[in-house]
Amino acid sequence: MAPLIVFAEYRQEQRDRAEIERDREMAARTEADTDYLARELAAIRLRLQRLGGIDPYEPDTDDVDPNDYAGT
Repeated sequence: MAPLIVFAEYRQEQRDRAEIERDREMAARTEADTDYLARELAAIRLRLQRLGGIDPYEPDTDDVDPNDYAGT
């Protein structure tokens, strides 16, 4: 192979490796952010439960009118 082609392939491999590393770092940050948000949401649900006996997993349907969803 010609030296210029080999050099160009080598540079492309370096760029590809750098991009893969950036992708890994971004995935790690995204996972950390997701974990943080999940913990915060769990803490909010616990606080709501303690404040008024609210079950955060039970939908609030007191103000829902069934006729709104009748489809007619």
